[in-house]
Order: sequence, then structure tokens, then C-alpha cells
Amino acid sequence: MIGNSLVEWAREDVADHPHLHSRVKRNSGIGRLDTFRPWLGLRDEPGDGTAGVPKGLLTGRRHQFRTTAARAYGFMLERSGSVVDIREIFPIFDFERTLKICGRWGCRHEYEKVHVAPFLIDFVITVRQGEGVVDVARSLMPASGKLNGRLAEKFRVQYEWCKQVGLHWAPVDSSNLNDDLVKSLVFIRQWMKAGYEPDVEAAQGFADLFRRVRKPHDTLMEVVERCSSRGGESYERCLDHFRYAVWCRALKVDLTKTIILNQPVVLLGDD
Repeated sequence: MIGNSLVEWAREDVADHPHLHSRVKRNSGIGRLDTFRPWLGLRDEPGDGTAGVPKGLLTGRRHQFRTTAARAYGFMLERSGSVVDIREIFPIFDFERTLKICGRWGCRHEYEKVHVAPFLIDFVITVRQGEGVVDVARSLMPASGKLNGRLAEKFRVQYEWCKQVGLHWAPVDSSNLNDDLVKSLVFIRQWMKAGYEPDVEAAQGFADLFRRVRKPHDTLMEVVERCSSRGGESYERCLDHFRYAVWCRALKVDLTKTIILNQPVVLLGDD
């Protein structure tokens, strides 16, 4: 389905391309939420050293984040209150249109040997808008901010195709989507591992306590221990409170500085 700012493929969309049938049969590029599978997985094409398959908090499935930037961006999307679905490495099966776009702009189409292959968008994200939802497309820029010839061609095809089908596309600055940010996001994301029940009101209350008892040069461990003593809850519980308070932005922390228990955290807006 394409239209009304929503895009979702059906198996019928690749009926004329038998070389794609086996992958589509496994739901590669098909479905939403926990039924969707990205077109390329780590088994198909290895990612970088921090690639991984974390279970999505929104989708309930294992995401295939092949790069540091993709993993950081995926986790940041999960923290957004407006995002309801994340589909990474999303294929464009609209070959008739992409072939025409390539012809018009002098771009090379994607092929697997002699067979036509889909262009891939890094992320198609479903977001709330008014009383409904829309899909938007996002592609990660290189950390340098520079596009080489082939990547520039791919971005051109993605942009033109999205414009034609009414899907908002934009490049994403990935210069700050680095290892330090991933480590911080992995740390605070652990609130969900122990069965912690998220509660925004409780998180706000803990954030207020955290600010009151914190001294500028305290390590995170020292502040959490003090919160435990003042609040009458276990250290482990308070650490989960901290993680979730940062995750839902009740407590605004500089995530570009790796969060470590034996170091201070930097609160944004602090003097």
C-alpha cells in the first residue's frame, strides 16, 4: 500500500520478480511491528563492531542495526513519545518507478547479478500526527557529512521516490551518533530488563529527588545510594528509576558523555 503518507508492501508487489520471492516469503520488507523483517540482516551482510539485534521496546521484535549510527538512532527513536513503529533497512519494491527515476537522473539502479534489486531506506518510521499516524523516511548521512557519488545517487532516488508517493524523506546528521551515545543509551535502556514497570509520574518524582540530593562532583553511584537512603527504596530499584527517568526525559542528562556508575553525570541545564 502506498498513499496517504503510509507505505507497506504485500507479496504481490514482487510477483513479477521470482528471485525475491524466498526472502519476501520470510517477511523481509513485509509487515509492521513484530511481523516486519529488514531486507538485509546481519547474516546477509555483517555490520560494524557495535552492530546488534536488540529487542525493540516498541516493535517487540529483534532489530537489525548494522552500524553504530543506526543503533544509536534506533534507540533515540524509541525514546520519542510520537514514534509507534520502526522499520529499518526498508526496501523500495516499486521498481517501475525507481527505474524511471534512475533514467531521468542518470543514476544506476540496484541489481543483484542480473536481477533488479530494491533501493534501501535506512528507516521508515510511523509517527503520530493529530488523531492518526503517518510514515516518514529517514536516511543516515555519513559521519563526515559528505556524500560520495554512489551514495548521492541512492539518496537522490530515495528522495524522488518518496516525493512521488507522498512520503516525507530527510537525511539524518549522524556525526553525533557514535559509540559514546550508544553506550549511554544501552545503559539507560536497561530499565526494561528486570521487569521494571514504567511510570512517568514516579520517574518525575525520582528526578526531583535526584536533583535535590546530588552534589556537583558526586559519582552516579553515590547519588543513587543517597536517593536510596532518602527514598527508602533499594539501590537497585533507584538505579532503575534513574535509568527510566533519563529514558523518558524526566531527568535530562548529557548522553554524549558515557554514563558510568563511578563517574559524575552531566545534567543539562545545570549551572
